[in-house]
Amino acid sequence: MPIKVDQAFLNEVINAHRLLADGAPLASRGGTGTLIDQMFLRCGTVNFAPGQQMKDRVLERGKQIQSFLTKIGEGAATRANNLQLYLTLSDDVEDFNNMSAEEFFRSVSGWGSGGGPNTPPTTTPK
Repeated sequence: MPIKVDQAFLNEVINAHRLLADGAPLASRGGTGTLIDQMFLRCGTVNFAPGQQMKDRVLERGKQIQSFLTKIGEGAATRANNLQLYLTLSDDVEDFNNMSAEEFFRSVSGWGSGGGPNTPPTTTPK
């Protein structure tokens, strides 16, 4: 069975990556969306050394997890943006296929030989 990668499939991938990018940095604690590195723990008082050590270790691990999740979210956002750019550029290329040479040169700025940005090149094909 062939794999079909078309615009609809790429849009699904983009949406999945955007959802991941939005949700990755947050950890749901009771549905509140509290950041992991901002969790409040009660492991006894300051005078209870094992409780304080547990609290410190959990908070340190929370910072590491939060950093990891943030990187996952940033990577997913980058992939979504790059895929969207790919689709946009592909659409632009498809538009070029339906243009005459004159329309193409008129639409691309910077082309020409001193006559202005919308002047087609003056060379003739051999």
